[in-house]
Amino acid sequence: MSAAGYVVGGRFELGRLLMSFGLARVFVARDLRDGDAGKEVAVKCVPEIGSSYNRNLMRREAHTLADLGGLAGGVVSYIDLVDENGYIYLVTATIAESLLDQWQAGRSRRGLLSAYAQLADIVARVHGAGYLHRDLKPAHVSVDERDGECRLCIIDMTLSVAIGNPTGPVHERLVGTLMYMSPEVLVGGVASTASDVFSLGVMLLQALVGRSPWPPGGLGNEGLRARLSPPPALGRFRGSLLGELLGAMLCAAPAQRPSASEVASALATAAAQESR
Repeated sequence: MSAAGYVVGGRFELGRLLMSFGLARVFVARDLRDGDAGKEVAVKCVPEIGSSYNRNLMRREAHTLADLGGLAGGVVSYIDLVDENGYIYLVTATIAESLLDQWQAGRSRRGLLSAYAQLADIVARVHGAGYLHRDLKPAHVSVDERDGECRLCIIDMTLSVAIGNPTGPVHERLVGTLMYMSPEVLVGGVASTASDVFSLGVMLLQALVGRSPWPPGGLGNEGLRARLSPPPALGRFRGSLLGELLGAMLCAAPAQRPSASEVASALATAAAQESR
């Protein structure tokens, strides 16, 4: 069961619905455990439909989040995993209600560059801890804005895998969200840290121009061809350091893309220059 008032695992009382995506729903909840009564947490619930695929994904995400340990607030912190009554519940620290795709609309270039520098640093730390994300997109990042400052947090690691480990069965090779998918993943190749950097590049360019950088197209040859050439939207940044960075992040050859840490450093510098 996944409705307000239901107590998960005899401990976490579901409250209002916070967000939903696909089969998953995320609730604000209260931790009823002695000593933590009233503490707010987030609970993601997914129904066990058909095979054990959803259960395995949630268990893997729980393991990843527990291993990452929150990365000083850059990734949502794991609390518990409960499997009962036909649902799998992943309990984490509370999640800010504003998502990056909502927050970035109408922001200044300086604000966007600063936010994405922070996100690139988080991704670099995820990579440094030995994990790929494989599904970076604005809807998987929350923004907590207080006193003029914003703090980003990756709130979904469902498709994350350990770097260097097999990605799983063949049907899991083509994973992620089409708009942000790198060309090597689009053709069924194995994802790498460079694939995450490509996704970051798509996210940043989309934030800067206010629309998808790709022409309409699907998973076939059209979608692949679009990613093998610089997107037209890059033209407005031609001749600038930002344009060079975006071009490198969106390079069709994974080996020629910068690392996430290099992206973070370059964006922090670009944001500082915007303030002058």
